[in-house]
Amino acid sequence: MASCFPRTILLVGSPVIVISGSHIQIIDEETGNVLKSTLDSPSEVKDSLKKSGPIRSAVLDPSKTHLATLADDKLLKIWKLDGLELLHERELPKRPTSTVFTDDGQTIVVADKFGDVFSYPLHPEPTPSKETQPEATSERNPQADPEHTRQPEPSKSTSGSVAEPSNTTTDLNPDPTSSQPSQSQNSKDPNPEPEPEPEPKKAKRRRKPKGPKKPENPPVPRDSLVSHAATSGTLILGHTSLLIACLLAKDEKGLNYIVTSDRDEHIRVSWYPQGYVIESYCLGSTQFISALHIPSFQPSVLISGGGDKSLMVWDWLSGKLHCEIVIWDKVEKFVAVKVKPYKRKENGNVKKAREGTELSEGVDMEVEGDSTPDAPVLVDEPEEEKVLVVQKITTSESQDGKRWILFSVVGATALFVTAYPQSTDSGFSSSAEIQTIDLGKPVLDFTTDEKGLVWACVDVNWDGPSEDLSSIAEVSPEDMPERSKKILETLNSKSHLIPATTEEIASLDLYSTLQTLPKNRGDEDGEGGDTPAGVAGPVPKYTRPRQGPNGGKKEKGKLKSKQAVRKALEDGPGEVSGEEREVKRPKADSENENDSQGVPMNI
Repeated sequence: MASCFPRTILLVGSPVIVISGSHIQIIDEETGNVLKSTLDSPSEVKDSLKKSGPIRSAVLDPSKTHLATLADDKLLKIWKLDGLELLHERELPKRPTSTVFTDDGQTIVVADKFGDVFSYPLHPEPTPSKETQPEATSERNPQADPEHTRQPEPSKSTSGSVAEPSNTTTDLNPDPTSSQPSQSQNSKDPNPEPEPEPEPKKAKRRRKPKGPKKPENPPVPRDSLVSHAATSGTLILGHTSLLIACLLAKDEKGLNYIVTSDRDEHIRVSWYPQGYVIESYCLGSTQFISALHIPSFQPSVLISGGGDKSLMVWDWLSGKLHCEIVIWDKVEKFVAVKVKPYKRKENGNVKKAREGTELSEGVDMEVEGDSTPDAPVLVDEPEEEKVLVVQKITTSESQDGKRWILFSVVGATALFVTAYPQSTDSGFSSSAEIQTIDLGKPVLDFTTDEKGLVWACVDVNWDGPSEDLSSIAEVSPEDMPERSKKILETLNSKSHLIPATTEEIASLDLYSTLQTLPKNRGDEDGEGGDTPAGVAGPVPKYTRPRQGPNGGKKEKGKLKSKQAVRKALEDGPGEVSGEEREVKRPKADSENENDSQGVPMNI
């Protein structure tokens, strides 16, 4: 069976939207038929999607008429669901990480990897054409450009009237830099000698650039508060770290806020759109925060998750931490995707210290004769380990009033459900056990519908293609509605799965966040796993590297001196004459002996 694109993003509603790689499919909620697909789009749209790469984020506006998608090409694309028409696309300054629509559906808020949040109108403003633009006037200095030198105006008398022409001859080409009248006008000599004409100044030749280098982003003035310019966006706020998630919220008074989280354990609550006004911080995390969620039934609460071993429940307006829900003990055994531990790049001194080895006492080394190279030492590669990255958090409320928290973890083969913390007079309390729904393959996305059904997308290519190509797993009671069953059959039908090559599957990079979001774990030597993430381990002391497989000439000379000293000590002290006692030892021998003992020596 050939490989196919897995369902990476699922939006269940009216209609149902499924994203597989760079392709979009719209499914009718009533019949379960595929209404529109980008496979049927015009050739120029197909080429644009192929160049864009896999879609990383997709969001619907509140009216469910427009779809915004983000891919690896830094293009914000707006689709009209009626007919799946690509309305327009705009280039973003940096690679986006998260996006959300405002309540009116007319503004799109985008967070990027540079740490900034920009807002863009749903439809970009039309740019004026060249015909409607006014002609640009030259602002060059007339004295610096001889071609645009203004001609002198007729002279005026002191009374303000125009002077009458005189019988004297006038110079038709006066020097513009001279304010004095010419000598031919004031001289009474009838035959004056003509003055030599000034030599024209040679125009400076400008060097042509070898090749115009188009910068990635236009330059920004030094006094600007914007780190990078956006062609059609408005800066809302900025972080000093990589932004991962953002969402919009409202308080009891209806005031708008924006909640953002980054890789440096920060959750910031700011005004919207006045993002420069910070309302509060939710501090207490020790790792990155990759998922944020505000329950619809309790909008004053924020649930966050990321690299910490627990979910955190906050009062986001005040920044108070209500409680923590420990998840790692239950999640760890379901994490199927492992990655190699992060190894920080070494600078020059650390690399030299690692390559060099210090000669120890009592090591025999062949001094005379040709030295044979040592056999290569096989270094064991670090074993792959499990990394916790919370992918998505959502809440659900059943008809009987029970409230649940559902979340997924990157690379885990199960969905996780736990009871919503209960609010008491003393605060929130969470003692419920975490339940798991094992799906057998890594979960890529999940969502809940209005009826309380949970839909999950799994990686169909995990551990190689198989005959079981069910890309949507049913996580619902047996008595699910007939319409939902039709949608499930359509999603799992082999005829609607989009084939893909091995290179296209590899380009999806579904589990890249396991390596990009966590900071360095452990110390330089790969040991000391208790070292907190983001804290560098001990740096080894710098030592001079050995030259060659058995050391250089200096190392061999030192070793020879050490062996001679050791042999003299083993043989015992012999009879030494008084003259020999008074002879001062050479400085080189003193240094060699000092090196052999490892004790500093003052000279």
